[in-house]
Amino acid sequence: MPPAPPEKTALAAKWAKIAAVLAALILVLDFFTKSIGLISTLQSIVYGNPEPVVLIREKTFDNSSSCLEFAFSSLPENFVLGDIDLDIIASEGPNQISGDMASEVFERVVNQELSPAFLVGQRTEITISASTQATKAHDAFYVHYCPTLVTPGTTGAITVVPTFLDLGGEVISPLEVKLAAGTPVEDGVRLTLVRPKNEVVTLDNNVQGPLP
Repeated sequence: MPPAPPEKTALAAKWAKIAAVLAALILVLDFFTKSIGLISTLQSIVYGNPEPVVLIREKTFDNSSSCLEFAFSSLPENFVLGDIDLDIIASEGPNQISGDMASEVFERVVNQELSPAFLVGQRTEITISASTQATKAHDAFYVHYCPTLVTPGTTGAITVVPTFLDLGGEVISPLEVKLAAGTPVEDGVRLTLVRPKNEVVTLDNNVQGPLP
């Protein structure tokens, strides 16, 4: 067979060089792709997924009962909240409000009316039916609780330590619990309870969402 013409040999050599360059580029791109994946994996190992957090704050009102707000954040996609149990570790009252009832009537929406039994040690736990869940990774949501006393013209206070349960009644873990006041969680959160004589309340069992 006669040898290939010089121009065909040069063209073949040119295409061979192009193929070699393309192969080298593919190898480089593959290296960087794997490197990026490796970096992502290493970051996940080093930093991990953020631990879910709930920040608890008390909101006070003039001449009325205070509320608790539970702000959940950094939640995994499978995070499910069932109930919030409030263990009463200290209480005060009930005490009578002196003076005559004012002519102006105030209306307020609350989640629960507490009987004197919660203030004198006969009832030591409050259960908040929260039942909500995350819908995506790093999700966040709020739960609030606004109680008052069942008897108009009375005041009192309770200090509670919260426990967060899943739908099966098991304690949720891991879950970092923080108090906005910066005090230790085991010291509890104080809820001031005031039911003025001229306050008319409406009960609403919906505790989802931030404080109104």
